[in-house]
Amino acid sequence: METAIIAGHDSGFAQIIIPELISQQWRVISTSRRPQISEHFGKNNLIYSCDFTNRESIDDCISQMSQHCSDWKLLVLSIGMLNPIDLLSKCPFDEWEQSIQVNFINQLYFIQVLLNSTDLRVDRKILTFAGSGTNSAPVNFSAYTLSKIALIKAMELLAAEYPSQTFVSLGTGWMNTPIHQQTLDAGARAGIVLFETVRRKASDDFGKFQMLLDFIVWVLSTPRELISGRNFSLQGDDWQSRDFIDKLGNSSQTFKLRRMNQP
Repeated sequence: METAIIAGHDSGFAQIIIPELISQQWRVISTSRRPQISEHFGKNNLIYSCDFTNRESIDDCISQMSQHCSDWKLLVLSIGMLNPIDLLSKCPFDEWEQSIQVNFINQLYFIQVLLNSTDLRVDRKILTFAGSGTNSAPVNFSAYTLSKIALIKAMELLAAEYPSQTFVSLGTGWMNTPIHQQTLDAGARAGIVLFETVRRKASDDFGKFQMLLDFIVWVLSTPRELISGRNFSLQGDDWQSRDFIDKLGNSSQTFKLRRMNQP
């Protein structure tokens, strides 16, 4: 039985991923700020308290987890927050800094501590989620956007530093998860993102969760040399095609955070 670690048990993505993994006979160990056993959580699966605003909490969590998951195969970090949503000059800076901590720094800390307690001779898959802003400048979402861009680069750096492991960043595009409530609550401070969120909610214009599940299967079955250190788009890349795999094999620079000179 393979073991997966899912950080962020209560997130929208985790609530889709966890029951699917369990149905496929995976053993799931997850983290939550407010741990309580979900209906789909069987007796072989464990959930630990972990507050990603607090490194001591991360230390305690991994210290407990490491006793039960030394053989883990997959780590998914489904941690994220959009707040604070406002012009950078108007954001309370302690809230802005905490967003960077949660969305970026403490996710890397979780990975570091976990890897330091792991046998690195075994290939393990680490998946983080990118966000909007790689190719645009979403106004009033600076903490979230900067964190997600930094996380993309971090996956590339970790891939170079740990060549026996697989690090992948995934931009999911618009998916119908609870995180959008933060935009709705921000109201006018969210600017045009508010109108786009309302439009998509009204028309149910979101990507399908099955694509996310299929992508995880793809990551688990695709050679590390082809995918580690890259940033993929769930809805924009044809990652299931043979041509896409060939493209990955022919270029080590594609699907990374790059400024490529145009001919």
